[in-house]
Amino acid sequence: MLSFHNFITVVLALTISVIICSDRGTALYHLPCKLCASVEECNDDPPQLCVYGENRNACKRRVCSKGPGEKCGDKFDILGTCGEGLWCSSKDNRCHGCYMPTMTCYPQD
Repeated sequence: MLSFHNFITVVLALTISVIICSDRGTALYHLPCKLCASVEECNDDPPQLCVYGENRNACKRRVCSKGPGEKCGDKFDILGTCGEGLWCSSKDNRCHGCYMPTMTCYPQD
């Protein structure tokens, strides 16, 4: 048989689980973008030509990748993700490496 303390613990755990799993649970964190209303919307072309390729943001929308030296990363990759062959440094939140199609590198040595 459950003690009163254990009963309260179980009720609180279930309540928190329901809040996190429900639509209201999304209020516990805020995405830096608007969720797609449909699959078609998620697959819409990015608003500009993507020189460094494409990625999907935290909301699953197609967005342009970042190039050498451009800002990237942060929570939910709000600053963007790097193109192929590049990596985002947590030290300066910039894309490092070389993007071969344009032969552009950061940092330039």
